[in-house]
Amino acid sequence: MKQFLFLAMIFITQVACAQVSNKTLMIQLAVSDNEYVLQDSWLVDGAFPATADSQNHQGLRWALLDDSKTPITQGWLADPQKVHGAFVPDGVASGEYHHLGDHRVASAVIVIRAPYDQRMKTLLIERQSPIDIAAQSKAANSNTASANAQPAPKPANSAEFPLNPRMGKKAE
Repeated sequence: MKQFLFLAMIFITQVACAQVSNKTLMIQLAVSDNEYVLQDSWLVDGAFPATADSQNHQGLRWALLDDSKTPITQGWLADPQKVHGAFVPDGVASGEYHHLGDHRVASAVIVIRAPYDQRMKTLLIERQSPIDIAAQSKAANSNTASANAQPAPKPANSAEFPLNPRMGKKAE
């Protein structure tokens, strides 16, 4: 019986270790309100921790799923389109800038990092909190920023992307 338990433990350890590698998955994603575009995914040598910069579970939720859509790992990112303390131009010809406080950019590119597991087949990305455009509303009401105001974004839908990471450094 002890031999069986020992062999079972070795088998379980081998299966568990087969899933874990000394590689990190890098995913480059473009975000524009309710649109997401997977631009690239690649593997780098070394086991680095997963990206997680929004501890309050708001912003963008990402999850790496297996074939059965079960999350292997997940994290949260602060809204990449929200810039804190942005300086924006007063006018095209003036060359002057003013502080807008929180500001939304039209689009952003982010890189998600996660320890690689060969079972990872799909990236799920979804917005977990409504888009905060209070700063834009204030800017639209002011005389100096009315030309810089953007229309209110639509709520973001979730999106799924199949993963096929390549080996090596991202091409420039």
